[in-house]
Amino acid sequence: MSFINKWSMGAIAALAGAVVALAAFSPSAQAGDVGEAFEEGDIDCVKDAFYEGPAIELGDEVAFEVTCTVDAFAVKFGTVTLSDALVIIDVLPDNFIIESAACLSTDPAEPDITGNLVDIDGQQVTCSWIPSAEGFTYTLEVEGTFLEGPCGDLKNEAEASFGGDFETPAVFLFVECENLAVTKAATTATDGTGATVRPGGTIVYTVEVCNEATGFGEAENVFVVDQLPLGAEFESAASPDFDLVVEGSEITGTKQSLQPGACGAIFITVNTANDAPCGFQFTNVAVTGTLTGNTLDADDSDNTASVTTTVVCADADDDGDHHDGDRPGGGGGGGGPSVSTGDSGLAQSSAVAGWQLGLLSLLMVSSLSVAYLGYNRMR
Repeated sequence: MSFINKWSMGAIAALAGAVVALAAFSPSAQAGDVGEAFEEGDIDCVKDAFYEGPAIELGDEVAFEVTCTVDAFAVKFGTVTLSDALVIIDVLPDNFIIESAACLSTDPAEPDITGNLVDIDGQQVTCSWIPSAEGFTYTLEVEGTFLEGPCGDLKNEAEASFGGDFETPAVFLFVECENLAVTKAATTATDGTGATVRPGGTIVYTVEVCNEATGFGEAENVFVVDQLPLGAEFESAASPDFDLVVEGSEITGTKQSLQPGACGAIFITVNTANDAPCGFQFTNVAVTGTLTGNTLDADDSDNTASVTTTVVCADADDDGDHHDGDRPGGGGGGGGPSVSTGDSGLAQSSAVAGWQLGLLSLLMVSSLSVAYLGYNRMR
């Protein structure tokens, strides 16, 4: 022991102190100290949506509010933290048009923030405060409208944080939209599908508008416009559902309301021109929508419909049907040439061709010349 001097004793004491210090910072000791040194803050948050009527319709004013109450401040190492920020973030649906936003509070130390001072980034609105005491409320408010789909059930969730406490208040709502869809059909005397018509024939168009809304999305001030095809002569229009106005080749129907699942129809009759060329196509177009009120449709891809009717020409036989392959001169063989007023068939796209008229004239002149010479010889 004689060789152990005071310096050696000091080294041993230092080593012992280091071991004690390491023990103090062991995992179990750290957990206990941090748990005692930090207590999270506490906030209570709710989210609401305010609007008139039993449900939201496109174009209605809607106000979203996220309100948080500070129940307790965070405590760090025995000291109440008064510098933590209360942050509320609300991300609005893509089809919601933000018109105004505000950051409001009952805290006299935190004045309200409105207008351009509110942090708005796309569809995200953020409000931030430094609360001065417990018990005050802080509100993020956004006003705007839904001007387009999607419609139906929607969930909007916000996020709030303060002193280590996190809240995700949400609101569930149902957006009602009209969903107008127009269909169009045609019938003729010779074709129940309306695909073909004879020159000078009659076409009857049926235009139907239905509201295929989800839920109770009433369509208000509904209109449908039918543009008659070029070359067709208007004869009549009637509807048990729409009020009609005819201006030239345009027919407009209006209806004050169309409930979900309800339909309305218009019947339009036109006459085709007597000299309508074979293969000519009569295309009729109808468009529907709403004039005022909830003016935008949940799905406007079905707001336009058209139907095409092709002119076909009868052969020059007595019954007017196609018998080219059955008679002499037809496609079945035999016989001399036949001349018609233009072939039938959908591939034919013109009236009597010029060369056909020329050939017919030559045949007629030749026949008359032969007859004249024969007559002279007989004399």
